[in-house]
Amino acid sequence: MSAEYREQLSRWSLLLASGRLEEFQAELAANPAGQGARMHLANSRGERRKLLAAEMRFVALAFLDMGAQIDKYIEALPRPAFDPELGDRERFLRWLSERPLTPQQADFVAYQLGEYALLAQARRDHAGHVRFQRLLAGSPLPAGENSRLHLNPIRVWWRLATPGLTSGGTGPQDVLFYAAASEVRVLWLPPDQLTWVRDLAERAPCALDVWAGGSARGDYQSLAAHLVNQGVVALAE
Repeated sequence: MSAEYREQLSRWSLLLASGRLEEFQAELAANPAGQGARMHLANSRGERRKLLAAEMRFVALAFLDMGAQIDKYIEALPRPAFDPELGDRERFLRWLSERPLTPQQADFVAYQLGEYALLAQARRDHAGHVRFQRLLAGSPLPAGENSRLHLNPIRVWWRLATPGLTSGGTGPQDVLFYAAASEVRVLWLPPDQLTWVRDLAERAPCALDVWAGGSARGDYQSLAAHLVNQGVVALAE
């Protein structure tokens, strides 16, 4: 491959990544190497489709036409420039979420977006993740008067469309995605206990009595033990 052709490929990739399709098409028409550009475009799209299909294996379980959806997305939106917070897979899922979906399909898309959001947070705060996991490993149960509750810093709230078992089947439910060692987990709780966890997020690290705020201490102590066992809360004296 000549240096001139490598330079052309680099420029074509830049035009595609920045969404400058009209300039790219103009160069195809004017450049003697236009056939090479068309091959480059086909190869680029093929590789992009392959990568998206591999990332969407879980979401594809809810779709009979995932391949067709990926093709429509690639046709509609150019490959994005590198962005560690919003890659092609996240953009595809957001694009997909704006299309007519069944509740099950919407849940699969939302679940995958939640997982990606959590992984992005874990990359941003790796040190915080390591500190919490070490603290969790030495958490004494039950929570005592001198115990301070620390909430897992690697967490994101997400909403799923299909009612969970703990929601009473009345509608969409908020869930908590969080990191447990090297795993991504989801916490399902009744709405009142979800409110308690949100309140803990505003107070932690704090003592159990501060979290309970005068309410039934035993209920909060039981929930604290459950959250420690799940890897959502760590205790320290």
